[in-house]
Amino acid sequence: MATRVHGKGASVDYAGGSGTLDGITSWTMDIKGAADESTGMDSGGKKEFIGGLTEWSASLTGLYDAPPIETTPGSMGIWNFYTDDSEDYYYEGTGIVTSFKPDVMSDGVIKLTIEIQGLGSITYPVTPP
Repeated sequence: MATRVHGKGASVDYAGGSGTLDGITSWTMDIKGAADESTGMDSGGKKEFIGGLTEWSASLTGLYDAPPIETTPGSMGIWNFYTDDSEDYYYEGTGIVTSFKPDVMSDGVIKLTIEIQGLGSITYPVTPP
């Protein structure tokens, strides 16, 4: 039977920098791989595909809490995306900050979205027992 994991202990940190980013309330990751068409006249009337380029990106959403310098657009480093508080299961990759979007309103807490574009591959977590 599959083991479910609750997100209450999830976190994000910038390895070699300030450590865990405070105030993050959620993160999403988009890991993609292209399927390039390789159909030839010898394909028997069926489309064929081969694996192409891969990429990943991430988006962090949270509360504005004096974000560290590592979150300025153009900053590059190793990012760790933890799925729970055990720190056993996480994604790790080098990425560059492409967007830093504070959301300020007069009647609420300042929110923040940070976008990261992955550089190279992402390391996947080990499947929980």
